[in-house]
Amino acid sequence: MDKTLLFKIPYGVYLVTSENSNEMAGCIINTTIQITDEPSHLVMSINKNSHTAQTIVKSKKCIIGMLSENCDLNIIEHFGNISGNIENKFKSDYLKDISYDMKDNIIYFKKDFVCNLICTVKEIIDCDSHYLFVLNLIETIAINKEDKLMTYEMYRNLKTKNKDTYICRICHYVYDGNISFTQLPDDYICPICGKGKDFFEKI
Repeated sequence: MDKTLLFKIPYGVYLVTSENSNEMAGCIINTTIQITDEPSHLVMSINKNSHTAQTIVKSKKCIIGMLSENCDLNIIEHFGNISGNIENKFKSDYLKDISYDMKDNIIYFKKDFVCNLICTVKEIIDCDSHYLFVLNLIETIAINKEDKLMTYEMYRNLKTKNKDTYICRICHYVYDGNISFTQLPDDYICPICGKGKDFFEKI
C-alpha cells in the first residue's frame, strides 16, 4: 500500500490551546475539519499522549487558532517542537512580547492568526494512537480574516529551503530544530503523531 498518496490530502496548521485547573496546554496540529453547519460541529485529532490532549480530556474545552500564511514560523516551532509534558510552553518570558488574550481562562493569540474557534467537547473517540475530538463550535473570534490559512504544504516548503530537514512519513511533520536530526536521542518521537525516528526521512 502506497501511503505516500495520503500526502496529497490538504492540511492546515493550527494551534490548539486548553486549560485545566489553571494549567495551560497548547500544541500544533494539522487535522481539523468542520463536519456540520447547524449546529456547527468540528473534529480534530491529537496524539493521546500529548499534554494538550490530556488537558482537553479533563477540561472538555479548547480554542483552535487558525494560523495565517504570514505568521511567524517561530510560533509553530515553539508549540510544535517542545513537549508540554516536559516544559511549560506558556512561561512568562515567552508571553511577554506576544499579543494574546483569554477566553474562559484559555489563552489565544492574535497577531499571527486568521481567527480563533472557541469550542467545547461533545464526544471523544479513541483512535489507537490519537483521540478524535468531536467539538461544539461556541464562538469565533476574527483576527486577520482577510489572510489565508497557513497550509502544511506551505509550511514544509518554507522550512525546507536551502536546509537539511527531515519529515515524518506518517503525518508530514517537518523537523528543523537547532539540534541536527541525526544527533537527536534514539527515543525522539514526532510531536504530532508520536512515531519514532525511524519514521523520518531526509528531504
